[in-house]
Amino acid sequence: MPRKRLHPFPYGQFFGFRRVVLLPFFLVLGSHIFQYAEVAYNLQLVAVIALLMWLTIGLK
Repeated sequence: MPRKRLHPFPYGQFFGFRRVVLLPFFLVLGSHIFQYAEVAYNLQLVAVIALLMWLTIGLK
């Protein structure tokens, strides 16, 4: 097998596009979280964001 391979599924392209689009949003959100929220709220919000990202990527 060749060492360099293209991604066999289009998930990589969709995820790359989403990552580039959502990166500023997550950076701003993260700065606000670290500035204003408490640790428990951080963990809760991170879990919700991870769940939303998993659903968004999984449904595509």
